[in-house]
Amino acid sequence: MTKWRKVDNIELMKLISDPRRHRILHLCSDEPRTVKQLAEALGEQPSRLYYHVNKLVEFEMLEVAETRQVGNLTERVYQTVNLGDVIYRTDPKMVAENPHLAMAAIRQKVDPGLGMFAQMPRILQEREQAGQGIEGFPYHLTIDSNTEYITAKEWMESLRRVHQAWLKEGEEITQWPDPDFPYPFGDENEKGTYQYVLISYRIEDAQQLGLIPPYGDEEETGKQQEKEENDGS
Repeated sequence: MTKWRKVDNIELMKLISDPRRHRILHLCSDEPRTVKQLAEALGEQPSRLYYHVNKLVEFEMLEVAETRQVGNLTERVYQTVNLGDVIYRTDPKMVAENPHLAMAAIRQKVDPGLGMFAQMPRILQEREQAGQGIEGFPYHLTIDSNTEYITAKEWMESLRRVHQAWLKEGEEITQWPDPDFPYPFGDENEKGTYQYVLISYRIEDAQQLGLIPPYGDEEETGKQQEKEENDGS
């Protein structure tokens, strides 16, 4: 059963907007892992992951499933909490009070995909010059769009189907829309032209292209967020 979780905390908003944290969540959803095992799967040093893991535990997205005694050390095994059962909805009040941070959080998810698209011509040209075929895309990326002339009620139903498609087989959205965030519809049967944009990319590819900061590089992440905030002010 899916649940809505209100994002009314800036730290939580930053957390769920960071693609790097989602790799950790999915790995620990596949099977419980220690920080050392996560580091091996991610090709990182364990010391660079503790900050991220601790943040995910703080906001109850990871939990300690088991503790092990390894010599004089206590080793914790982490598992994901309700990864596919939660739909996050940003609190409009928080957006109003922190507009630049809210926009930076959105860009943190979207910009890597746009950056991959921007780098694609160069990569394809290099492949062509090397005598390689350029029929296919060099990495996992799609940017698609569509428009529909429908009612507000039909639009909301279409968004429910999109969210439903993200769930695992057999899972169902039990509440739609979120009762705590009613949309300000005047006439839900009034028609309008709705734009849909889908940007999907593989996080690992974006990391290899340097479009997502490495794990542990919190200073660089902070600088980027500060720059985006200043650009919007």
